[in-house]
Amino acid sequence: MKKIFLVLFVLTLQTCFAQSGWFWQNPKPTGGGFCDAAYIDANTIYALGATGEFLKSGDAGLTWNTKSIIIQTGFSTRTFIKMSVVNAQNIFALAVDTRTPLSSIYRLYKSTDAGNQWSEFLIDSVSHSWFNDLKFTNINTGYSFNNFNSYDGHIFKTTDGGQSWNLLTINGTDTLYALSFPGENTGFICGPSKKIFKTTNAGSNWISYNLPSGTSNYEQTFFLNENTGWILTPSRIFKTVNGGINFTNLGSTPGIASGYGFFDGNTGYGYFNGFYRTTNSGQNWTAVDIRAYRLNILNSTTGLITGAYGEISKTTNSGFNWTQLSLSAVPVSNSVNKISFTDQNYGWAAAGNRLLKTTNGGTQWITQPDTSKLYSSVKFIDQNTGVFSAYGGIYLSTSSGNNWNIVTGPEYSNYNFLNLSMTAPDTWYCIGKEISTSATIILKTTNGGSNWQSANSPSQFLLDISFTDANTGFVTFLGGIYKTTNGGSNWNLLTSTSASTISFINSNTGWYLYSGKIYKTTNGGINFQQVYNGGNLTLNCLKFANALTGWLLAYDGSSYGKILKTTDGGQTFFYNNYASSKLYDIAVLNENTVWVCGENGAILKTTTGGTIGIHQISASLPDKFYLEQNYPNPFNPNSNIVFSLPQNTFVKLNVFDLLGREVANLVNEKLSAGKYKYDFNASLLPSGIYFYKLETESFSETKKMVLVK
Repeated sequence: MKKIFLVLFVLTLQTCFAQSGWFWQNPKPTGGGFCDAAYIDANTIYALGATGEFLKSGDAGLTWNTKSIIIQTGFSTRTFIKMSVVNAQNIFALAVDTRTPLSSIYRLYKSTDAGNQWSEFLIDSVSHSWFNDLKFTNINTGYSFNNFNSYDGHIFKTTDGGQSWNLLTINGTDTLYALSFPGENTGFICGPSKKIFKTTNAGSNWISYNLPSGTSNYEQTFFLNENTGWILTPSRIFKTVNGGINFTNLGSTPGIASGYGFFDGNTGYGYFNGFYRTTNSGQNWTAVDIRAYRLNILNSTTGLITGAYGEISKTTNSGFNWTQLSLSAVPVSNSVNKISFTDQNYGWAAAGNRLLKTTNGGTQWITQPDTSKLYSSVKFIDQNTGVFSAYGGIYLSTSSGNNWNIVTGPEYSNYNFLNLSMTAPDTWYCIGKEISTSATIILKTTNGGSNWQSANSPSQFLLDISFTDANTGFVTFLGGIYKTTNGGSNWNLLTSTSASTISFINSNTGWYLYSGKIYKTTNGGINFQQVYNGGNLTLNCLKFANALTGWLLAYDGSSYGKILKTTDGGQTFFYNNYASSKLYDIAVLNENTVWVCGENGAILKTTTGGTIGIHQISASLPDKFYLEQNYPNPFNPNSNIVFSLPQNTFVKLNVFDLLGREVANLVNEKLSAGKYKYDFNASLLPSGIYFYKLETESFSETKKMVLVK
């Protein structure tokens, strides 16, 4: 067989759960959505997240443990598309680079210890084939192929656990289509000239049977066992009960199927641009109100489906009832545009025409009473009093969001109000945009939102507003930035450089975003200097906990949301985490506790400031290897370890106690040249003297650190 896959390297990834320090609060358990799931037994479920999360449940999906298969570094992303579970210990996952989907760059991930550690095989396909499915029949033998109407008619096989792949050839042909292996040894593949090929010895030998009249070369196949199976054409379904020797025409289907399966000889489901159920082996199909496209079956009663938006649901009665295991406070098609917290427990979020509330720090979100408005922004000053802005006016609540009253007059009914800025419990500002002309105004309240009146506006087309106290504020527009020091009565133009989003932490220090760049002032806007260039990134939001520590939301052409963090006031940013959709707003409580929100109902939280793990803090080429002294030192319990690499190399960073025993394995991977920082958390270690060692192929150095609790 012609070898067409070139294995470039194998890398063992040892990552920990919640590696990035961020965790999903909505949707749960993973905001990236599920792309695949499988029962191991009646209680144990493995699931794969589209953004590389491996999830395990030991109670049939009630609770989950999450592990990142990969650490997403820089701005490259990859999408996971399929999982194949051989047994409880051996799992394979297939991913594709989202930046180059048409060049068919695929990566295979393999775990032999129930998902705790993963090996990566970077595979370069020179065949330009497209895959969305993966099937391993044992720990060595697997197949990668396309199951959506046989996109290119190629199937690839490995016999060494994914290290090398070959184009599968049967009876002299490599034009092969749908594949189904109901067991380790028995498998079926559709081929050209209306043939179906069958093996009973794990692919060593194949025999062929003729497909029935009315089929084509582009089929889908599903076998329940070695005898009972179905073939789907774009319009008809055929069944065999003797292992493919004979097929019976059961009739027409609702359309072209992109996936289907059967619990038993009669009850099955198929995705025909919508989910359908049959109870008579496929002769008739009934539409079912479930957004699903992939079905994984454990036995005749128990199975899982993954949905169009990454939902996951289970059944224990052959699919007649489904229980959703992934939860969201809003439809996952909604965006969460704004988020606000008053303390560590109470928070609110604006999500389309829904207002969400939490009283336990975001662990649970509930929908507040519907006001039938599209929420633009929401802010609370305490647990009871807050306002939201929307099309048609500004609304006030003094009952923690249970009741709302409009506090702007009818003259503003044609305005969309957004970008609330709160300076004190009684003084707030808000921008309103007139719908027909896009002209903007500024409204102001000095009595805690009970009444609002028009304030002087320096421009008709404002974009953002930020007040640091009752009198000092800044507004942006495409022509520059204005500042007021008397509550908006008068405005002075600070700069004529275009600006969009603006954020000040006091009357002197602030930042604004425009066209992928960040500008900063430390003298109240007299001067702004560019401090960061995001290149091709689109920058959405920037907020700070203090003059040094802040978080930036961005995305690039892949539309994956990035969270970046700075600890030097915006001079440098390091990658913090990413989500499967764009992120829009940040709520900062302190240096450690932060929430972000965005598309597809996304809400994420960190209680560590998002600083767990390794971060590249500079891509500049160092002139030598260097391991710096950890800081702070002594420490309790967090300390930073910084090192420099003058070349791409495999790196180990370990921590040892006084007896030389390894107590922490921090880094064990190949890194590119640059400067790195590891945020070491020693909360599980006792007080004492420890040593940390950096080791590469050509360098080794050890330093001492002291943990004092």
